[in-house]
Amino acid sequence: MMVFVGLHSCTEYYDNGKRHPGPEPAEVPEFKAELFEPGVKHIGDTIMLKAELNSVDVSTTTIFRVNGVELKRDYSPLNGNRYIARELGTYNVDATLDDFTDSFTFEVVREE
Repeated sequence: MMVFVGLHSCTEYYDNGKRHPGPEPAEVPEFKAELFEPGVKHIGDTIMLKAELNSVDVSTTTIFRVNGVELKRDYSPLNGNRYIARELGTYNVDATLDDFTDSFTFEVVREE
């Protein structure tokens, strides 16, 4: 009869094998909103907005507001994060997901 015995360590190592002297550091959530395709925007362009939480795309569940107006969303990949620019100028975008918020601006310029 053969018996295998294994000894297992419950110590977690990180930072190249160094043992941490206290509780494991908590993950800090990072929520970021931005243009899906950065670059020059013109009147009539469809502008796609993107949101990420810890590098995971959460655009379809994020509420976007452009210049204070909430974009219509129905949880499909094509609604809720699309905006068509109708005027020249600076646009302010606010993105909200649960308790996370981020904002950014983009400029719509005249086509040359």
